Amino acid sequence: MANSPSAHKATVDGETERDPLEDSVEAGETGGDVFTTAGTPHPFVDFIDFEIYGVNNTIVSRPRTVKYQRATENLFQREDISYQGFEWVLRFSWVNQLDSEHTYTRKVQEGLTIREGQETETSFGVSASFKGLGINAGGVRKNFSDRETSLLETIETNITVPAKAAVYSYQKQYNFTTTTWWGQHVPSWTSNNHFSIGTNGASGSRITRTAATSSLAEEYTSLLRRLSGSTTITAQSAPSRPDDPPVRRQFTNSTQEAQNWLGGRGVTGTG
Repeated sequence: MANSPSAHKATVDGETERDPLEDSVEAGETGGDVFTTAGTPHPFVDFIDFEIYGVNNTIVSRPRTVKYQRATENLFQREDISYQGFEWVLRFSWVNQLDSEHTYTRKVQEGLTIREGQETETSFGVSASFKGLGINAGGVRKNFSDRETSLLETIETNITVPAKAAVYSYQKQYNFTTTTWWGQHVPSWTSNNHFSIGTNGASGSRITRTAATSSLAEEYTSLLRRLSGSTTITAQSAPSRPDDPPVRRQFTNSTQEAQNWLGGRGVTGTG
């Protein structure tokens, strides 16, 4: 049986902490005023969930060399980062019963979290590709800070609750899917020496690994109302890369060094 809302409330100096799952609305709580810790209203607060419209939502494709032998072979790893949209995550909900505004401090987490595919992160370190990431979505440019693209860190944030008001405090969470694949450049081979690595078989497909990643951002907003509903926004897709391998080779037709490196991380010719 679910706990009653009162079981989740604690009153401190005239303030009542609200259960984040409580749906009831206090009298006088119908306003839509926006308060933020930065002191300025945050855009995009009409809904709780903002999804990317369209199929091609890959915003960046980043290669890096993982195995290199001069003039012999180059094994590279490519991360294609797809932006899924963002959501407002309810962190705190408070009622200030005092006759004056009150500011209090609470702990939150900021940084990258792997929602699915932790084994991909452990084996291939895909989170490194988020460093310096920037996106254009909904007509707004977002450049991610070092903290927003590093491992989760717990920090303190200040939240101001107006007098005789209930406030819902949200944190912005950006959601991504990362597709990782591999290729080689072998200068000594006379043909098809720049290729992506695929599964064995006549109709082999590119070998990939995926991970679902979120950035808990340094962005907060506090409202006199709860958010709900969803909408769509558009994002600027990454252009095709001129250095994409023009051909694909089966796993067994890559070099032995590449097979050893990938095989040691659980990647084989079967996918």
